[in-house]
Amino acid sequence: MKTEFGISSDTTIILGMTTYLFGLACGPMFMAPLSELYGRRIVYLVSLCLYFVFIIPSCVATNFYTILIVRFFGAVAGSVTISNAPGTLGDIFPEEYRPLAFSLFLSVFRPPFLSAATLRCENITGMDMLLINFRSKV
Repeated sequence: MKTEFGISSDTTIILGMTTYLFGLACGPMFMAPLSELYGRRIVYLVSLCLYFVFIIPSCVATNFYTILIVRFFGAVAGSVTISNAPGTLGDIFPEEYRPLAFSLFLSVFRPPFLSAATLRCENITGMDMLLINFRSKV
């Protein structure tokens, strides 16, 4: 990308990732209230369609500024999965199965040191992993 757009600075080339992460950080401020007003289904459908629409200009962009702008708005639209996933889990699962559902969801975000510690144990079962992950987050 540096040669295609004629960018010489390493810092400038990282702006694409920076704007994407900034969009992921700003998106839940808009997506979470929209899902409360209009429902999760319509917000999921519209925002994920917008996400796919914003990916296309990023692929065929002719200058670097286009990439920065569409990556930001694509991340805002794609952040619906971050902001609405816990609420969706709460809607789908009955109360007695919610701890298991949330522990599966949160197992993706467990701390790295906990992952290394649990992988080195030979006699640990899948249910033990779920309980360890769940208890580390509560």
